[in-house]
Amino acid sequence: MAEACGVRSVQHELAQVALDASEPLSIRKQAASAVCLIADDQTKLKLKPLATADVPEDHDDELKGLALSAVWPQHLTADELFAALTPPKKETFFGTYYRFLSAALARHLEGNQLVAGLNWAERQTMRSKLPDAFAAAMDAIMMRGWQQVNEPNVLPAFARAALSRVRHHDDIVGGISATPFSEALAQEPEKRRLLVSAIIPLLSDPLRDPFWLIYSGKRLVGKDDLPWLIDVLKTTDSETGQQILAQIIRMIFDIADPLHQEAIFVESQNNEALANAFAWLLVPIQLGSPEADGAKELHEAEVSLASLMQRSADPQQAGPAPHERVEGLLRECESVDSAAWWRLNLVLMLEARSVHYAGELESDLTALPGWVQADDQTRGRIVKAARRYVAEQAPNTVDDVRRWLDQHVLCRPTFAGYRALLLLLQTDPEQLAALPQAAWKTWAPIIIAYPVPMGTADDEPHKKLAQAAYSHAPDEVIETLMLTIDKENDEGEHIFVIRKLEDCWDARLGSALLVKAKDAQLKPRCMGSLLHDLLLHGVEGATTFAQSLVPLPPPTSPEERSRAVVAARELMCNAEDGGWPVVWPVIVQDADFGREVITGIAHTLDSPAATIGRWLSEEQLADLYVWLVNQYPYEEGPDASGVGFVTPWQSAAELRDSVLTHLKQRGTDQACEAIRRVAAQFPELHWLKWALLDAQALARRNTWSPPHPSHILRMAADRNTRLVQTGEQLLNLLAESIRRLEKELQEGEPPAAIHLWNETSVGYAKEYTPKDEDRLSDYIKRHLAADLNQRGIAVDREVQIMRGDKTDIHVTAVVRQPDGNSYDSIKAIIETKGCWHAELHNAMETQLAQRYLKDSGCPHGLYVVGWFNCDRWQEGTARRQAAARAGTDIQQLQGKLDAQAAELSQGSLTVRALVLNAALS
Repeated sequence: MAEACGVRSVQHELAQVALDASEPLSIRKQAASAVCLIADDQTKLKLKPLATADVPEDHDDELKGLALSAVWPQHLTADELFAALTPPKKETFFGTYYRFLSAALARHLEGNQLVAGLNWAERQTMRSKLPDAFAAAMDAIMMRGWQQVNEPNVLPAFARAALSRVRHHDDIVGGISATPFSEALAQEPEKRRLLVSAIIPLLSDPLRDPFWLIYSGKRLVGKDDLPWLIDVLKTTDSETGQQILAQIIRMIFDIADPLHQEAIFVESQNNEALANAFAWLLVPIQLGSPEADGAKELHEAEVSLASLMQRSADPQQAGPAPHERVEGLLRECESVDSAAWWRLNLVLMLEARSVHYAGELESDLTALPGWVQADDQTRGRIVKAARRYVAEQAPNTVDDVRRWLDQHVLCRPTFAGYRALLLLLQTDPEQLAALPQAAWKTWAPIIIAYPVPMGTADDEPHKKLAQAAYSHAPDEVIETLMLTIDKENDEGEHIFVIRKLEDCWDARLGSALLVKAKDAQLKPRCMGSLLHDLLLHGVEGATTFAQSLVPLPPPTSPEERSRAVVAARELMCNAEDGGWPVVWPVIVQDADFGREVITGIAHTLDSPAATIGRWLSEEQLADLYVWLVNQYPYEEGPDASGVGFVTPWQSAAELRDSVLTHLKQRGTDQACEAIRRVAAQFPELHWLKWALLDAQALARRNTWSPPHPSHILRMAADRNTRLVQTGEQLLNLLAESIRRLEKELQEGEPPAAIHLWNETSVGYAKEYTPKDEDRLSDYIKRHLAADLNQRGIAVDREVQIMRGDKTDIHVTAVVRQPDGNSYDSIKAIIETKGCWHAELHNAMETQLAQRYLKDSGCPHGLYVVGWFNCDRWQEGTARRQAAARAGTDIQQLQGKLDAQAAELSQGSLTVRALVLNAALS
């Protein structure tokens, strides 16, 4: 109903229902669908956890698909999006997740987001192994890339992705976009040649690589391109590039075309690579000469490649079936040499139609075709071969890891050891635990350096292997960890390998990483990666180190300033005090530095206000909000229309708003006072008064103790009984009691006012003067003690608040806390004055509020004025003359005091005023 009627007022409740795991899944789906259609962006953002985290009960990925549709692209970066993509749980279910992948995802990709999508497509395996949804997403991304291939940053990424597709024997674009893409290749030769120009530098083998361009499913180069390729050859300086171009030209050369013949003949005079490629045409070759041998070798290579391509289409020509080769290698592992294990790994990668080893970086043998197709007996033999290999073999894993990290040279025996260990962990953990320490020392380096994606739902086995390696071979683990950190520092801006060691943190590891974090060779952001984990794990010395990087004033050199910004961000997010004593003074002094820190936090975290807010007090949050309003004013901001993604300025503005929300949701009196201070500083921000009202409501809700049923029954039985749970309720109770006292003074039988007067006989006449203020206070105190007897009220006289000052009456109400076991008290101070007092109109502020209530821990006060003005008061006395200044109208005085009390009831103080009529009738 809300969705059909577009009722946005319930959007927050709908989001909560969608997120609530206790609700039925069908209801959650409907709620998420409604949020997608009618909610604003801020509410849609709440569904982000459903998009980025695994929801086990979401069996058909419907919640995931709806959440992705809600948050992409406004609230999800491209990196977050592609990290969140997981294979559909039901491949044949065409629901919201499939529709998002096949249609919505690529439609919003622009610029760097599109580059991230093309990088994702480049990493995908061959189409036949992909879920249909992933294949559809890949095709949509590739088609989007082709449409924007003229963009400089898109072209290199599209070229890499296109080359990856053809190397997997796939069409560059398949599915429903295959025909439009084929037509575009034919109709847009300039774009096609631009793509070829970008692919050629990615090729390195002049003998084999040209085949990918010539014999791919959608032919990228044809004979009409020969003149253009010769022009490209003329401008290519690289020797390898010239050789590759010469081979491409040779492959598309049409010997029956006179124009081709003339072009080759002319250009071969000037280009050695082209002359060598066409030596068979231009130069006589003597049989048996080295030239003839070279031509024969080239011909055999071409025939071999053509045969491979033919065999990929015809499995009958592929030689021994993979399962037969698996059997032979297993026998070799069992009886001859366990080292055959690494060759067995390669064969397990093959399918019946495979023409190359696909998946050399796959760490999980159980995901390989050879394991999937094997029977239980064969699998058991594979596990035993793995156990024997890691126990008997001892390759130089340190050198192999160095070659991998430095040159990306894959050492198959060492990588096969990692797969063996992981297989044992999955199938026979007891055998893994029984490995000798020497074996762990051998394999520890590759356990740390093996390239596996971390931060996903599948990384737990890799963490367990790392934990086992660290417990048996900590020296080798730490040594390899340092090498890997150096490599990741050289190649990027983040240290990922630390995630593999999440279960290994101890003082030794923390100390080693702290030393590494201090390495001046680390890039600032890589240093920040280490600092993040060091602070998160409470490593001794990490906070001190981070603080040392944030001096006041901040550094001016770019490198040191970048380190200071990164350190400040990590302190605010992960230090126990939010780094406030160190970071805040620097932010206040240098606004540019502050903006660098804040935008970095706001633009990278999902819930930045909650992250930094957990360390800060209400006062500190208010200071931060004030600073954010000044730096990112509501009335300003860059025009981001048409950008398609959230800018850093917008992220900071969202943080500004969420800091206020976080402060409001604290639900404390301190939060209310902080928001009140902010509202006074920004009177033009009219909505702050509503934030204050919300904060006050939350504070009341958090501190409210529900009455016991017996209390309700007592109040129903006795109309004079009052439930006192707050200071305001206590003041109301006291005011009611004093009004009852006033009724006794004026309407009692006889009226009791006479007890507050001095009576003097002068002859036969009587003269009356009021008793002093102390007697008035005594009288009120005795009345309260009697009137409020057995109502849970304790009334004391002359309770000292601070040195030299004593209140007239101190009232304490004892109340039970919500847990039912502990008690707390509510206090109020009553200050009594006679109407003749010289400071009558000022004492409520100067004495009650400023001296007794402020900073005393008792914020509730009642100002009681005894009104004695009447005709029977002896004329000519000093007090009666002074009382004249109070006026002759008791109601007028009450009104003035009420107005003054309202002004004083600001912040945490609550002040009431009451004029007690004690006049003689």
